[in-house]
Amino acid sequence: MDNAPRATNSPVAIGIAISLFGLIIMPLMAPLSGGTWHLAEVFGIHAAPTAVTTLGLALIMFQGFALWSGDEEAKERAATRRELLRLVISC
Repeated sequence: MDNAPRATNSPVAIGIAISLFGLIIMPLMAPLSGGTWHLAEVFGIHAAPTAVTTLGLALIMFQGFALWSGDEEAKERAATRRELLRLVISC
């Protein structure tokens, strides 16, 4: 069974959304709110987008790490979350 993190996995999808928010939406807030591009907070230069993007990437990486580490309890929790998500979606 392949336990690699997938974009359909709940923590991975949330991590992707958070990362994209930090990389794309946060820098666009300055021009959209009437400021100039010089005021835009960008990843790697300003603390807020860097922290948000890092949090999203950590969600993606640690979900995969927990599954790859051989930790049976983490695999069981992931399987339980997948089954619960399937149940909710099927309703």
